[in-house]
Amino acid sequence: MLAAQKAGGDVIYKAVFTKPGETTRAYSHDTTNRQLPSTTTESDWLQNADVIVDNRDDGNLTDLDLTGFQCVVSLGYNTGVARAVWQASNAYSLKDVVTPTTLTGQQFICTTAGTSHSSEPTFPTDLGVTVTETGGVVWTNDGNTGDEYSPMAPLKVIAQSGETRQDEARVTFACAGLANQMEQDEASVEFSQDELSVSTVKTLIGNLTDSVASFAPFSHTEVISTSYGDEDGLIDTYKPKETYHVSSGASRASTVQGLLGLSRMVPRFEDDGNLHIDILVSGDADTWTASTAYIVGDTVIPTTPNDNVYKCTTAGTSDSSEPTFPTTEGQTVNDNTVVWTLTYDFQYNSDDGEHQFWETSSRKRLVIPNKSTYKSHPSHIPQFSGSATDATDFAKLPLETFHQVRLESNAQGAELATAEIARVRADAEQSALHSPPNVGQEVWDLVRITDNWDATGKVTIANVRAIERSYGPGLFETTLRFGFGPAMAPLGISNPGIGADTDTFEADVAATLDAVIGALNNIIAVVNKNTLGTRITQGAIVRILSRLTALEQGGGLTNLDDLTVKKLTVTDLFQGTAEEL
Repeated sequence: MLAAQKAGGDVIYKAVFTKPGETTRAYSHDTTNRQLPSTTTESDWLQNADVIVDNRDDGNLTDLDLTGFQCVVSLGYNTGVARAVWQASNAYSLKDVVTPTTLTGQQFICTTAGTSHSSEPTFPTDLGVTVTETGGVVWTNDGNTGDEYSPMAPLKVIAQSGETRQDEARVTFACAGLANQMEQDEASVEFSQDELSVSTVKTLIGNLTDSVASFAPFSHTEVISTSYGDEDGLIDTYKPKETYHVSSGASRASTVQGLLGLSRMVPRFEDDGNLHIDILVSGDADTWTASTAYIVGDTVIPTTPNDNVYKCTTAGTSDSSEPTFPTTEGQTVNDNTVVWTLTYDFQYNSDDGEHQFWETSSRKRLVIPNKSTYKSHPSHIPQFSGSATDATDFAKLPLETFHQVRLESNAQGAELATAEIARVRADAEQSALHSPPNVGQEVWDLVRITDNWDATGKVTIANVRAIERSYGPGLFETTLRFGFGPAMAPLGISNPGIGADTDTFEADVAATLDAVIGALNNIIAVVNKNTLGTRITQGAIVRILSRLTALEQGGGLTNLDDLTVKKLTVTDLFQGTAEEL
């Protein structure tokens, strides 16, 4: 599929709507009710999609109500990849793809693993429909033979609207993801810990996700399966103790976000419907240093920079002398007990034959704050303190932040400070990329952009923080945003609207929403101060972001009153009451 993306072929797409006990509905580029140009957007804690379907020929969507259905949007290419024929009494794993023994031009993906029956099932002919074999294997109609899809995280249909005009009728399904749902989940009661608590950050996150049924503030919310990848040294050792507090009305998303803020871990919502938490593999890497302990996920650049970042894939202590770092992706080098790998989640390049882009922009921004200190509260005995600094930007404009927390050592304070500086540095990398579609790109991916249109052959290495995809007949594009701050315009190329007659007022409204969302994002960064109890009060702002984004992406914008923030003060934000729009 990577080769198909580089070649710039036509994207295939589908949206499958399911709900237990209800008829599955699916719309794609070649179904009777075909998908029209649609959009998806995702960032750390927001997931939205507008799936727009043609309703012109038969009007059979007019009385259809899919609100509450799960929607999975998938993008891909027909690569012509060969598919195996179904076999009896054969072990199948998730995502295995087969064709019936009598070829029908369709393929089927395994969505529940197991061993097939001795007799072939009757495979369904409608996209997205499933069949369960005796023995438990479940097959889902995956489209035409040779299709390769990359599914996005599941969403829920939260609104459905119809629109008709001369020679045109369509239905828009506005969808939101698990991240948005978590933001709407509010604590029913207050919760506090004392200084004797031994719960780690990871345990406290578990109380909000896998074990939420037994955690009183959020016991009314649904269980969320969580999995961890590579971990830092804080997630499973740091104990917030009495600094962890959940206010009545606090959102589940902002509470998890506050806990993750006490580590170098970041969230990702994936196609299995689960919350995945992994270490931040930063594009803003430190310079390699000798005789230093490194953990998996750390990144460095050589002392003589070479436009590459190297990821620690085996933890250990570096050598007293610098290794010779490779320049070919995928290669590794041993550094005493550390192993460094040159690896990116994806690369973009302006040259022919690569995954090209149409344009890119970048903005240098100081790391603010550029020094962080975590120290014990004056009442704590014994006293500990630790700091971390972005030396380059501290020398330009020293800006410090201080946190009073419960610490067990000076080293723990330094580790907390280092994690904060790493997150702030990732936020400061503000740039954007507008390109042909990348169907598998994910938030927090580490990407490398080579811009040979620039006379210097500029290279940017950064973490993806937001993805906007537009797709449909004649429309295939991706806009990536790096860093955390004001929403950047799509670089002078406006995203094509669904109708050709989008008027100036609508464009002005969209621009206004972008500006408000960008401003509130900046406020969140400023509010991120002191104790965890203060951090989770960011929920009020995130709720505003969620609602504004829902307005912008999901329709529902019927009059100017919908845009009016009636009362918003700093006090409201800290008390978590600024919700009314």
